[in-house]
Amino acid sequence: MLKKVFHLKKRKDFENIFKNGVFFNGEGLSLKIKKNELPYSRFAVVTSLRVSKKAVERNRLRRQIWEILRKSLGKIKNGFDTVFVVKANLLGKKYDQIETEMEKILKKAKVHD
Repeated sequence: MLKKVFHLKKRKDFENIFKNGVFFNGEGLSLKIKKNELPYSRFAVVTSLRVSKKAVERNRLRRQIWEILRKSLGKIKNGFDTVFVVKANLLGKKYDQIETEMEKILKKAKVHD
């Protein structure tokens, strides 16, 4: 799990990102990203009830995405607030497929090396 300093928690941060951030759309994930004034990047993962009615499935996706973020933190550029929005078609995919999807969308946003 990532340290708490890398987590986006405050409502005003979310509102700011969704209002002023840049949107990138992928197959299984969407990404909202905005530059911040910090020397590190912060992340959030949003998984709605549209993805699955079962909390177990939503939480599993969330945990997998956080683990991928933890492993690839060194490759992601610093100074961004990032919100991953999970889509329903990501459900049922294997870990390496989710990892590939995340890398694609981060490269699309030009924040992944």
